Amino acid sequence: MITNKFIKMFHIISGGPFHYFQSIYLGFLSCIIIYALFIGTFGAFLQEELKKILAFSGMTHIAFLLMGLLSNNPDGIRAIFIYTIIYFILKN
Repeated sequence: MITNKFIKMFHIISGGPFHYFQSIYLGFLSCIIIYALFIGTFGAFLQEELKKILAFSGMTHIAFLLMGLLSNNPDGIRAIFIYTIIYFILKN
């Protein structure tokens, strides 16, 4: 199953040679998520053009996907996979 491959890939990244840098990139991801949620949400309120509103919406969607990655467990990776599938189904 595709989800299992993503989980194995994530375990290689989080437990492999990058294990020593885990606190650094988890802190970095946390900052990016907070920034993207804040700018994406409040920036969209100030816009009047639909294209710009959709761009800010995309920022918040990426932040929610990064939250699943930040959870650092297989359930978070599954949530990313399911969220992406549902997003693409509803987009078409």
